[in-house]
Amino acid sequence: MLMVAFPLATRLLLAREFKNRGASLKYSALYLLGLGLPYVHFMFLIWVVFEIFTPIMGRSGTEIPPEVVMATLVTLATIFLSSFFVSIPTLCTIMNKSQ
Repeated sequence: MLMVAFPLATRLLLAREFKNRGASLKYSALYLLGLGLPYVHFMFLIWVVFEIFTPIMGRSGTEIPPEVVMATLVTLATIFLSSFFVSIPTLCTIMNKSQ
C-alpha cells in the first residue's frame, strides 16, 4: 500500500505545479522526495530479509543451494528497487523540452 499511495499522492499534489510550470527543478525534487519514503522503507525491509536469510542459508547445508536462494533475493530486490526510477528518464526528457 505504501508503495502505491506515496507516489500517487505525490503526483496528485504536484499536478497543479506541473500544469503551471511544467517539469521544473522544484517539481522534480518534490517528486523524488515523494518516492523517497517508500524507497527507504523497502530498503529496510530488504535488509531485514537478508539479516534473516543469510544465517539460515549458511546452516542449510547441501539440501538447498544457498547461493541460488541469495542470488534470487538480490535479483528480486534490485528489480523492485530499480522500478522506482523508471519514470526518471521521462521526467528528464520533459524537463529538457520545457526549458
